[in-house]
Amino acid sequence: MAAVEPGSAVWVRDPDEVWVAATVEEGNDAGARVRLEGAGGGERSVGGDDLLVREDAGDAGAVDDLTELTHLHEAAILDSLVSPAHAPPPSRSPGTYPRLERRV
Repeated sequence: MAAVEPGSAVWVRDPDEVWVAATVEEGNDAGARVRLEGAGGGERSVGGDDLLVREDAGDAGAVDDLTELTHLHEAAILDSLVSPAHAPPPSRSPGTYPRLERRV
């Protein structure tokens, strides 16, 4: 992985949460020191293999089509799938939400 600029939005591999959002504090070709976002917070030093670029504009995870993601990788896909954009409407219970049909 190329060096990431300070202030860059990234995903960091995490043993409990799979991927967590973070912001690069300091980076080089070998990895980066990042500030974790969310309830856990804190700082962590990570290797380049444990970093993925993250969308940093607004609610980037809320896309209707995964091809709209600028960075298509595991963390971005998982974030998109758990975004509020994919939640059932409040008027429907989860068991009555229409399912996607398989196209043949």
